[in-house]
Amino acid sequence: MYDEEERRGEIVDVHGNITNAERLDEFLSHINSGVEDRIRITTYTIEGDPINYDFTFDGQYVKYKYDNSRDKFGIKNVRSTTCMKMSKLTSHTMVEYKLDECFGENKEIGEQFSFVLNLDR
Repeated sequence: MYDEEERRGEIVDVHGNITNAERLDEFLSHINSGVEDRIRITTYTIEGDPINYDFTFDGQYVKYKYDNSRDKFGIKNVRSTTCMKMSKLTSHTMVEYKLDECFGENKEIGEQFSFVLNLDR
């Protein structure tokens, strides 16, 4: 079920088992270099439903879209916002990616975004 997303280069998180995580660093590097890029993170609920996090860097801003419309047990919600940048915080046990300086409609979803890679695994 998750192989198709992995083949497309999406970052896939199945209950903490993450594939294609290196794309986050590539995306961050492209942001810092001003190179346009896009990535998708797909996480899966306990029931196996996908939740998509789409990021598009247009050379100036990071556009972020949260989409849980395929989650059969959640309240359907598709929202977007724009942020100035993405940051990476590293400790000895984890790496966390966050969006910074979000603005406009729905800016709170950008400010709340966090994707964590546990280095203990």
